[in-house]
Amino acid sequence: MERAKSPYSETMSTSSSRTKSKDKIEKQQHLKISDFALGKKLGEGKFGAVFVAQHRQSGFICAMKRIYRSSLDEKMMQQLVR
Repeated sequence: MERAKSPYSETMSTSSSRTKSKDKIEKQQHLKISDFALGKKLGEGKFGAVFVAQHRQSGFICAMKRIYRSSLDEKMMQQLVR
């Protein structure tokens, strides 16, 4: 059974202050959205919504932006991912 394509970008960016947990996460080469548990929605804008997220393994808490694919082309998406 094929999984339905999400309207959100599969790329992600996290932002937070420096912590030991963040250092552990940065050592991982590839993070996946499934590595995080999404919490409360913090806000929404033209390109997507921002949520509190917690890294499942380390407990690191950050903000995660879920970007709407329909609002971006490939070039714009690459510029937004940091």
